[in-house]
Amino acid sequence: MSEIVIIASCSQQKKRTEGKCVMMHTIKATTGEGRLNAWTKLVQSSDWETPADEMYLGQYWSVIREIIIALGQKGARHQLLIASAGLGLLSHDDKIPNYAATFQSGATDDICSPLTLPLKRRGIVRNWWKQINQNLSAKKRLTFLNQAITSETRTVVCLLSSLYLEALKGEIQSIQKLRPDIQFLIFTTDKDPARRNLKGWIPIESDLLQKLGGSRVSLSARMALEYLRSKRSTASITTSDCRSFFQKRCQQHGSKITFDRKPATDDQAKKFIIKEIENGATSYSPTLRAFRDAGFACEMKRFRGLFKEVTNHA
Repeated sequence: MSEIVIIASCSQQKKRTEGKCVMMHTIKATTGEGRLNAWTKLVQSSDWETPADEMYLGQYWSVIREIIIALGQKGARHQLLIASAGLGLLSHDDKIPNYAATFQSGATDDICSPLTLPLKRRGIVRNWWKQINQNLSAKKRLTFLNQAITSETRTVVCLLSSLYLEALKGEIQSIQKLRPDIQFLIFTTDKDPARRNLKGWIPIESDLLQKLGGSRVSLSARMALEYLRSKRSTASITTSDCRSFFQKRCQQHGSKITFDRKPATDDQAKKFIIKEIENGATSYSPTLRAFRDAGFACEMKRFRGLFKEVTNHA
């Protein structure tokens, strides 16, 4: 029987469990190596008691669970894997501790030091991912993604935000070279630098928000859910079929969303610019457009100056 592998990101919203929660912001080291070593010791000394697929909460994870239920109802053989910033690659039934760590820039429990330059973040994330998986290999089933790929694997669905996809990118590329028979569905935006040189890209269609409901955070998972529900058999899943499916959906239901833009402070604009640079932005014009699409108002000359200020310090 063919198998489908779902790879989801972890979430900052987690189930409250008994015992101590280990949190990245308690790490005082500023170097990448220092933070990694201190975090490894902290996590290894924690109680690993909660199944990974029960830990994560929020709208995105509610949809992930709907996907798993839908696959079960179809009788499809499947695996759920989780990309965790704090713990590395997890199988759904790995027991894990209560923890707080993320790749998200500016978050309280960011794995990177506040001193990290935006343009260096992706390299730091890749190195952290490799090392944390090796450091915690005795605590969980998987150290590398290829350990989850079997001879029956025919489809891999990646529902990862940009930095989590960046972390896994090298491993995905290796699998794509070794197993060209596997169909990849990698849901991400057209401007995501992590998707470069990856096969199987499925564009996240923001015009489908009104049709599918929910927030932008859960849109990739909702798209995957709608597509998988439409298939009588997972054996018929292909990258090209999935792309065609959503092209038709956009033609039928797509509608542009308008926002009542709110004035933004310099600090809000700078934080947005830093995040966009980490996601591959190189000029102010498309970044300003994305900022306005997110519902914020900012005069072009002012935004250009802020963009220049941020990039001069990067």
